Amino acid sequence: MNPKPKYQHRRAPSTPAFPAAAAASTTGRKKLGKKTSATIRLLVVLGACCIVAQFFFNASIGTEVFSGSPRHNINTNFEVHESRRRESVRDFSNVEHARLKERVDKFQGQNDKLRKESESLREELRSATKKLASLNLKNNELQEGAKKKAGNYQSENDKLRKESDSLREELRLTTGKLASLKLKNDELREEMKKKGDTKGKNDKGGAGGEGGDIKKHKLENDALRREANELRAKLKDLDDRARRGDDARHVNANHDALRAGDRRRSKGTHPYARSVAEILPSPPRPHVPDFERQDDVVIVTKIHGRQSLITLEQSLCLLHFAYNRRMNYDVVVFYTDDLDDRDMAAVRRLVSPARASFVRDSPPLQEALRALPPERLENLMSRCREKNATIRVQDVDWWTYCPGRINYNWQVEFRAWHIWRQPVLARYKYMLWVNSDVFPTREWTRDPVAYAINNDLVVFAGAY
Repeated sequence: MNPKPKYQHRRAPSTPAFPAAAAASTTGRKKLGKKTSATIRLLVVLGACCIVAQFFFNASIGTEVFSGSPRHNINTNFEVHESRRRESVRDFSNVEHARLKERVDKFQGQNDKLRKESESLREELRSATKKLASLNLKNNELQEGAKKKAGNYQSENDKLRKESDSLREELRLTTGKLASLKLKNDELREEMKKKGDTKGKNDKGGAGGEGGDIKKHKLENDALRREANELRAKLKDLDDRARRGDDARHVNANHDALRAGDRRRSKGTHPYARSVAEILPSPPRPHVPDFERQDDVVIVTKIHGRQSLITLEQSLCLLHFAYNRRMNYDVVVFYTDDLDDRDMAAVRRLVSPARASFVRDSPPLQEALRALPPERLENLMSRCREKNATIRVQDVDWWTYCPGRINYNWQVEFRAWHIWRQPVLARYKYMLWVNSDVFPTREWTRDPVAYAINNDLVVFAGAY
């Protein structure tokens, strides 16, 4: 509770400063109040008249247009709006129905098309099944025929083998007789030399018997030699017959295998195909130990120019320490673009004490291009423009795609054809080709040259 203030200020009574002015304002306010009340009453009357007039106006309009009361007018407006809404909904439903019908018709058409395609595919499948059945029947017939032919070939081969064995035995006996006759002839010649007989003495009395023996042995020797030649001719004829039979069996077996769908039989000869050369024992070959230096062996590689010199040096250096430092085989490097003497000297130092030779395999690339006939040059440039439409002849280098890279294409062509025509390789018998971008990473434990010699190989590559 707030304490009552100790002192309170009293409000002084309001007394006008000018009593005459206050009296005048009171009289004016009374007059103004009378005029305002009259104006208000007039406005109220006018408003009531307006309301009555509006009511009768609305009533008259409702009577003329809708023939009813204002309430009936509102109901009629709602019905019109509802009917319009129903019509719009009906129109929208009709449009959507038409669209749905169009889509259904479209899907129905696609379904019919797919049904027809499936029926045609089923028909094709049925026809293919029939063809396959007929082909299987033919295949079985061909297989039966091939089995019969194989049996015939086997019997014929057995017969040829027996004949070759008998002829070989006869040849062995004849060869033994020839050797014994030769030995006898040598003994007789030695006896004749010891006795000092001459041709004149052989024609006279005492020496006629020995001369007759020599002639007799000579006639026997000639007869045996003719018999041996006949046996050799028969063996050669048998060998040719067996080889022809081998080729015929190989062709027939491949043909039957291809028609029957058996690709495994088409890769090799018939299992019963053996020639006389295969039956005869081959002479034993001398064994060459690993890492024993052989004559007429050369290591060959190729580069295009100085841009490949770094990889060549690294490759030959690693090859030297992995293999060639024990063998010291000659090294021949083929190149195309110009190399100077310093580059060649650096490579020779790497392979020393082995000998390194550099041989240009063809003119530089641009010179070779300019030397081409016009039609061949245009053909090459048209292939080069498949990658670069604006390329010119002077823009072509080893790394241009036409459509493959030219350096790879030339490397393959050189190694497949041109290398066999190089005079520098004529005196060698075995060639060890090493790509210039091949880098041995450890010391070799097997000798590829000894492996090729011991197995009588012509070409081998990869992990031997």
